[in-house]
Amino acid sequence: MTTAPRPLPIRPDKPVLVLDESGVTLPRHGFTVPWSQISAVRLMPLPRGTGRSGAHRIVGFVLADEEQTLRTAPPRLVKRMRRSKSYFGNPLVIVDKSLTSEAAAITQAAHALAGVPCD
Repeated sequence: MTTAPRPLPIRPDKPVLVLDESGVTLPRHGFTVPWSQISAVRLMPLPRGTGRSGAHRIVGFVLADEEQTLRTAPPRLVKRMRRSKSYFGNPLVIVDKSLTSEAAAITQAAHALAGVPCD
């Protein structure tokens, strides 16, 4: 007898992404990348279509030293970051359709908070 796999728990009490004075925080992983480790923010198109609700973008945070960031990240996040690097060319990416803000607003906030260049 086989059982169906259990779905991953959803944590509605924690946001996906937080930008503040300290840097880019992924609260669900308990991990923050300081602004000093982010050299730019890039907007990229979402591959394979735009989704049901219109055009979406991927926000990529370009890391100044990828290996240093990967060494300090939690192991589960490192696995995801390596997969993102192979797929998107950038280890720290987020799709704006998973957020309450649009990608352009995220890049503007990064620039306003830390003067990070935005492509």
